[in-house]
Amino acid sequence: MKAAGEKSFLYGFGYESPETRQRNQKFGDDAEESAAVFIIAKDEAAALAWGHEISEWFVRKLFGNPGESWKKGRFASWIEHDATKIAAAAKTKPPLPTVHAGEYPNFDQMRPR
Repeated sequence: MKAAGEKSFLYGFGYESPETRQRNQKFGDDAEESAAVFIIAKDEAAALAWGHEISEWFVRKLFGNPGESWKKGRFASWIEHDATKIAAAAKTKPPLPTVHAGEYPNFDQMRPR
């Protein structure tokens, strides 16, 4: 539930899974995956900042290594502004996670399938 003044933002980010990293290193490629989460926050800057924290947490859990860093990988991140893309993301099955700024999503809802 949103508090007064809060909005929902669709945050997306790129990352490299352990399997993709192996293939990239083997073949000299730069493939990556992406993930998304709805973040309820007071403004876009707060949603983006919290999204970066989620990205860092997600990559560390994905690799099972607290020393792994999404930030060091210099992957893309964004707040989606295209209303069509936001509407489509809201209808995905299974649904994208939704969290308030300061909360982490369910890892299993975000990891690659």
